[in-house]
Amino acid sequence: MTVQTQDTGKAVSSVIAQSWHRCSKFMQRETWQTPHQAQGLTFDSICRRKTALLTIGQAALEDAWEFMDGRPCALFILDESACILSRCGEPQTLAQLAALGFRDGSYCAESIIGTCALSLAAMQGQPINTAGDRHFKQALQPWSFCSTPVFDNHGRLFGSISLCCLVEHQSSADLSLTLAIAREVGNSLLTDSLLAESNRHLNQMYGLLESMDDGVMAWNEQGVLQFLNVQAARLLHLDAQASQGKNIADLVTLPALLRRAIKHARGLNHVEVTFESQHQFVDAVITLKPIVEAQGNSFILLLHPVEQMRQLMTSQLGKVSHTLSRCLPTIRKPDA
Repeated sequence: MTVQTQDTGKAVSSVIAQSWHRCSKFMQRETWQTPHQAQGLTFDSICRRKTALLTIGQAALEDAWEFMDGRPCALFILDESACILSRCGEPQTLAQLAALGFRDGSYCAESIIGTCALSLAAMQGQPINTAGDRHFKQALQPWSFCSTPVFDNHGRLFGSISLCCLVEHQSSADLSLTLAIAREVGNSLLTDSLLAESNRHLNQMYGLLESMDDGVMAWNEQGVLQFLNVQAARLLHLDAQASQGKNIADLVTLPALLRRAIKHARGLNHVEVTFESQHQFVDAVITLKPIVEAQGNSFILLLHPVEQMRQLMTSQLGKVSHTLSRCLPTIRKPDA
């Protein structure tokens, strides 16, 4: 662990040294230039593009700040270009940083503010701490900045979380805190993305099932109805909306053959059965598909309308008869 920490420290020192080398070529340490600031429609557009990061990040920062007991520090959310999107923290610290130009919409690029964790974390894609004389610009030397990048579910840089305070108020745990918040934000972004993708697939599946000519029913191991399309509801004389979430045994009387198949998690293929629903007998040709999972078995039932299946069978038999009628005359009896 000690060797790994030393290697990490050397890597960070190398990053800072390289940044100093770049900055020394085109800026003076003594002069301070206020960062450029995106305002109005431009800043609003940036924030709309980062709605997910802001929604999750602001909640995480507010939770962290609540347990800091008014510590003199500030917490920033920045996008991938090191533009400050949101700030929270102790009012006096925020005011001191604002006097330097660190406001909502300010671009903390290395080409403007010199060597600083706010820009280096985004550039290097790793947690960075700069404090005191590690900053190239003398105006930042009284300050300590810790910043950790946030990545999206594709591994792309999405933004960063930063903690800023005066050097005399810094803590050895500051960088770890930004790392923990950034990971929480990243995990929440991933969860939201996966949930949205899952919902898209679910909506596509429901659209497909609703457009089928066959009736479709699905229920879990407890028999709770999870899906019922319009065709199945019409065939079984049920209310599609009111039936959702109810036990299938309370809605219809299942035929014995189907009950046995469900009990043994055995599939059925185009079997003709009779249901009893709403005091009416309903004939149907069914196909049962068990879904066997570790959490329990679930089932999908297709209800094929009997008349359509009979018409299909009649059509197929007609084709067979027509073929035989053409073949029989060609068969000659052997000569006596």
